[in-house]
Amino acid sequence: KLKDVREKMADLARMEAVLSELVCACHARKGNVSCPLIASLQDGTKLAASARGSHGVTTP
Repeated sequence: KLKDVREKMADLARMEAVLSELVCACHARKGNVSCPLIASLQDGTKLAASARGSHGVTTP
């Protein structure tokens, strides 16, 4: 069980690093990237249901 938790933590750390790079890239382009995911990460809000639907993402 502890091994599973550590693996999940490592996965989350990798995801955080990638998302951080995306946010930095967006800031470097002065926000000239149209992406609901990046926008939500920048202002800390959740994606709107319409934005999720437009990208084919469904909620669990």
